[in-house]
Amino acid sequence: MDGFNLPEKLKHSLFCDIETRFCYKIMDVEKNIVFKTSKNALDGRNLQWMKLQKKIADFCVKNELVEQGMFEWCVYSIEKKLVTFSTWVVLISIGTRLFGFRCTLCFTLGFLVLRRRTNGYHAKTYIKCLIVSLLIECGSIFVVHNISMERLVFIIIFSNLTIFKFAPVNNEQIHLTVDEMNAMKKEIRKVLIGMDILCLLCIFCHTRTMGNGLVAALAADAITLVAADLHKTKER
Repeated sequence: MDGFNLPEKLKHSLFCDIETRFCYKIMDVEKNIVFKTSKNALDGRNLQWMKLQKKIADFCVKNELVEQGMFEWCVYSIEKKLVTFSTWVVLISIGTRLFGFRCTLCFTLGFLVLRRRTNGYHAKTYIKCLIVSLLIECGSIFVVHNISMERLVFIIIFSNLTIFKFAPVNNEQIHLTVDEMNAMKKEIRKVLIGMDILCLLCIFCHTRTMGNGLVAALAADAITLVAADLHKTKER
């Protein structure tokens, strides 16, 4: 597999981590399905990055934090966390510079809470993911920052309807069962109710900056869901 030693558990199962920005090429032996990956994660330019991950994994094994047989899985897990962390550091830094820390923090927390449950569009490469994330973040916060209160409420309603319609995203990589889909839909409804209450409290209690961040998170999640649906339709 492009010279990269995948964890044994991944080689023999249908697997795709929906949260990671690097989607390794993984084959399901029975269905002969191949999920493509960003080759940037596998070439020599990231050799030092891989060495760092293996050093951390070695430390975990030596200190009996992880079993020896789970070494490769540990390396993968560390990469996922490092990539996710670095992505959000960039997004928060740029967002804070443009829109302030409180607004950006509310956007980040709100979007992460929603994204973990609704899924949404995933770019195939890290760079594309970072660019798309920046555009969505900046675009959504900029829009809600410069509109009237009435239009802000409209965005909340429209975002809720969009999330209700398209979430959670399900495809061959995620392969949720019917029961899992129903359970996630119930959880999404609860999260949306909580988000809506927080948005309205912030907007009408003179903390508009924080409210902007939460509303932008709702809008951004709705955008990623629509993008995922369009991408799915295009591939048919």
